[in-house]
Amino acid sequence: MHLDDVPDVVLDAIVADALTSVPSSATALLSSSSRLRCSALRALFNTITIPDDARHMLRPGDDAYLPLRPGPVAAFVAEPEIYGPFVKTLKIVDPVIFLKEIFPANSLFFLAGEAPTAVESSHPCTPVPLSAQTLDNWLRCIPKLDEFVWRSAGLPPDGICEALVSHNKELRSFAYMPSIPLLPATVEKSVTSATRSGPVKWDAPSLLHLSQLVHLRGLAISRLSQTGSRSLSHLLRLLVSSEADVTLHEDTGIEELTTDVLWFDEELCDAIAKFSKLKTLTIGTAGTTLRDRGLQTILEGSGSLKHLVLREVEGRISRSFWSSALLPSSLKSFTISMTESGPHHSWAADHLPSLANLSLPNLQSVRITRSLCPLFELHIDAPLDEVGQWPGSPIPPEVVESFKGTIRVLECDWWLWKLEDLRTVLEHCPRLEVIKIALDAPFTKIFSLILSLSSLRNLRVISLCVPAEHAPQSPIPKDASIWCPPSPVTPVIPYPLPTPSSSPVKRGAYTTILLPEPPTPPMESSPIASISALDPALPSLRDIKKLAKKCEKLEILEWYGHNGRGAWNIDREPAIKVVFQESTGPADELVDRVRWEQAVAVAGWKPEHRDGQTWIESTWLTEELDKEKVRKLEKEREIEREKQRELEKAERKREQAQKREVASPTPVTPASPTSPVDEQLRSQFPLPSWIKNSRTLVP
Repeated sequence: MHLDDVPDVVLDAIVADALTSVPSSATALLSSSSRLRCSALRALFNTITIPDDARHMLRPGDDAYLPLRPGPVAAFVAEPEIYGPFVKTLKIVDPVIFLKEIFPANSLFFLAGEAPTAVESSHPCTPVPLSAQTLDNWLRCIPKLDEFVWRSAGLPPDGICEALVSHNKELRSFAYMPSIPLLPATVEKSVTSATRSGPVKWDAPSLLHLSQLVHLRGLAISRLSQTGSRSLSHLLRLLVSSEADVTLHEDTGIEELTTDVLWFDEELCDAIAKFSKLKTLTIGTAGTTLRDRGLQTILEGSGSLKHLVLREVEGRISRSFWSSALLPSSLKSFTISMTESGPHHSWAADHLPSLANLSLPNLQSVRITRSLCPLFELHIDAPLDEVGQWPGSPIPPEVVESFKGTIRVLECDWWLWKLEDLRTVLEHCPRLEVIKIALDAPFTKIFSLILSLSSLRNLRVISLCVPAEHAPQSPIPKDASIWCPPSPVTPVIPYPLPTPSSSPVKRGAYTTILLPEPPTPPMESSPIASISALDPALPSLRDIKKLAKKCEKLEILEWYGHNGRGAWNIDREPAIKVVFQESTGPADELVDRVRWEQAVAVAGWKPEHRDGQTWIESTWLTEELDKEKVRKLEKEREIEREKQRELEKAERKREQAQKREVASPTPVTPASPTSPVDEQLRSQFPLPSWIKNSRTLVP
């Protein structure tokens, strides 16, 4: 087959795999034929992630110039007109923070007891937000932009949505999702508030312009102010109207929606429920405006919904909500997740036991999970509350009985499971492929259920977390000094940890971020016996192989969580072989984020006002806002008219009832027949004539 016969989609996939496997091949591909060069450019510039910092835009000779790492991002910033046509996704993220400190010569972090020494730096400590004009120029140079993502703590320009509509008609996804702070509020109180709201909230004045994008399929919005939430409700109503207008585009309609706003009121719920093509819905709210009626409206109106996620939903959901709720018949995946760190309202999880009464006839995936606090991996103190604190309470028997039928993926570590509870589910769900639960027993007890597990012909993954009381030996000593690797971008800064009196949880006090050593390479099956001998909580190789033989499709046996040991990967070619992978340290993204928040706390940085932040409302938006006012006024009038009609109807019923009472005659008691005895007495003893005459005079 000649290269010209290969479709562009296939060629792009091949070139992307080659660049991922061998990054150094980029030079050769870019210097090849024009078709290979274009394919390589599409792979290299597919996603461009740029820090929200104007110092990168300065000339190299400027004192404040901050260079970017050589690569596609630097090339795009230097020449957006040339490389913009190859960009599909543009992401704006938090800026890099540099400090005016010097650290020990052998490290980019300093040891306990050492202090930084202030020195003059050629780079200003405070980043300068990208100007609105710069962003507008970039969007103009990317005519085929598919996805725009804003994750910076600084607010985007007020007119960003109008710019997207002007320059990127084919945009399919828009996301405004600033990162949620990880460190406790006492650490970064200078940057964010103590609530989950994190960065300052956006009013989103130009958000309504997104309704003009006929190709828009995905929308992810968070951290909106009350004004912004109203704009979101208005936008969703406009999108529903566009969806109904088939003359605009036959495929118009939102298919994936993510909303995490504080003011999640019934108006927003009503707008969401009217989408006819919505397939994936993710809801989150730290406020209390989400009630039973609003959530029920969404469930009843989403006829095409396949995936529903309730993530960190506080609201005011009643204890018995799920007893009367009905899930859409099209729903395949249902997820409820909450973090252990909170903060949560005391009633946030009260509705979970009523899930036992929820009908789950067509669900293939059910997840009721507890997100573990990632800071514990770094030995950083974090506040916990009673609602989400690990380990949880025992799972209600009614909930266990409700898991049955077509479920293939069951993840339920919110409650603690007994072995008998798990056995019941294994018998009721013969199609299970993935099991992920919190087991209230030693990890090795799972092998006592081999007979029940073997009946699941499609079982691929068994993932368990175990409370510390069932794992006597910790995988990593809690008082071990574990060093943080140096960072090429941002130094690690120690910070004062919360005192035991101010924190609900008492943990070891550390003065630096503590990270585990680099993960050890996977170990073949032979060393597992020695590992088990060192840690009695681990299963033996013999038991794992026995389980693998009984469960023919089993691929992974995992012990995760705070006391997790790792995972056993099962390879069946040519014979059964077990490879043990110890629990790795914190993810690089987590480490980088904590470094960034530490640097922000020390530098005292706050997002500044952006050049060109303010925006003059367009004529189109003014007209839409006027229409919205008219719509609200008409809705209020219709409500008043409906109330008046109900009053008039009740009054008419009352008048008709009164008329029926007046018109109905008084019932006449029929005369009883005269018996022969009465006739005989009457003839023997006749009444006087004057009595007879008086009776005849009575009317």
